[in-house]
Formats: sequence, structure tokens, C-alpha cells
Amino acid sequence: MNVLDLFAGIGGFSLGFEKTGRFKTVGFVEWNTDAQTVLRKHWINVPIFGDIQKVTRSSLWEAGIKHVDVLTGGFPCTDLSNASKGSHKGLEGEASGLVYEYGRLAKELYPSYIVIENVVQIKKYKQQLEDIFDDYKLTYTDTDAIDFGAYCRRKRTFIIGHLRSRGGRAVSFKPEVDRQALRSGGCEDSAPMLLPWKGGVSLERLSSCIIEDTEVNASRIRTSVRLPRGMGDGKLYLMLGNSLSPLITEVIGNAILGDML
Repeated sequence: MNVLDLFAGIGGFSLGFEKTGRFKTVGFVEWNTDAQTVLRKHWINVPIFGDIQKVTRSSLWEAGIKHVDVLTGGFPCTDLSNASKGSHKGLEGEASGLVYEYGRLAKELYPSYIVIENVVQIKKYKQQLEDIFDDYKLTYTDTDAIDFGAYCRRKRTFIIGHLRSRGGRAVSFKPEVDRQALRSGGCEDSAPMLLPWKGGVSLERLSSCIIEDTEVNASRIRTSVRLPRGMGDGKLYLMLGNSLSPLITEVIGNAILGDML
């Protein structure tokens, strides 16, 4: 199944989906040039589009992308998050308002599934989302990365949309293994909340969530997360803090595959 990854960051959606063995990323949309460098390192032949507002069905076609089955993306939370210094204008904010571009592409490309990731505050805007993605039956699932085996607390809401014309089924998911044991013995208190600002979580803790390794060697951070050489800690910190855990996105990919049966 072909995946077009919007607001791709360093590829957390694509990495998890491709681990199922059934999905192929055919294109990325990501404006940040540092993140683009990471994507090119790991997806050498996959085209990258910079500005989502300029991406159209025609431009995708010219790049060889003829068909998209799944549209993924975590649009900016800048105007939504309680922790953000953004405008707090919700989906009408300049950054978070890019969800309308996501909706435009969903209508142009008509994929069978859409998957959206954002902060839990996104649920305040359910009616707007229903209007933007009116071709889809939307299912909301709250997650915490620690429940999927990551050594971090990262509470997010994932929204899976299934095309109404193809059944419009509710598609949900849950951790495949009971991870509640990770919360015992004070572990939950010691597991960091992933927030991308300096002075917060250490780089090794951020990396442990992304590369699924609770014993990351701090002296080998750059090797472990396989990022290009020459990137400063500030850039590395921001990209890891904004990324998704492949442990979760792989489960979502399997949930979609199970829905197709």
C-alpha cells in the first residue's frame, strides 16, 4: 500500500508503517531542511516536497506518484498545545491551520485511509475535523508511548479515517503487548515526558523513545539514531522531540491491514 507522509519530520510514521512489510512510502511533504536531510539519508529515492500548500495531484503525478492508499501526518500543534507559546487560535491559527491543506489533499487524492497525529487537545475540535474530513469516518485513540514499550511518556491522540464510500468503518488500535508493568516501581515517574526544548529531557532519553532502546549509550547518540553527521545538538533535540515512536505507528499500520481483511 502506498503512503504519502505529510508533515513528515524525520519519518516516524513511515518507519513504523514500513516495518509491517506491507506499506511503501512514495513521497514526503516536509518543509524543514534539516529534517529533509534525514529523510534523504534513509529514503534515498523517495521524492520530498517542501511546502504543502504547493503540493497538488498534478505535482505528485509529475513526480511519479500515481496512487496513494494512506495519507499520514501530524500537522503543527503550535496553536493547540497547552505547552505551546503559539497563538492558541486552534485550527484557525497560522500553523495548526495547515490541517486544511491536509484536508484538501485528502479530497484530491481520495486515499482509503488517513491517519492524523496531534496533541490530545485536538479532540476539542472534533466538529471542525469532521467538517474538514467529511468523506471519512474518524476514530480517535488516545495513546501514551510508554504503553507501547517506549521509555518515555508522550501522550498523543491518533485519528484514523476510513473512506465512507468504502465502508466508513471505525478503525481503532491498542498496544499489542500489555506494557502496564513498565509503570510499576516508580518507572512512570522516571520516564521522561518528551518535550522539544532545551534544558528538558536529555538526548539519550529522547533517542530511547525513537529507536526503541531503553539502554541507549549517551556517547553513541548520533550513531544510534542514525542521523547525518554535522547536526548540532539543538537541531537533533528538536527533531527527536517532534518525532513519533515507530512502536506506535507500526501498531497503527497493522490495525489498518487488519481492517482490510
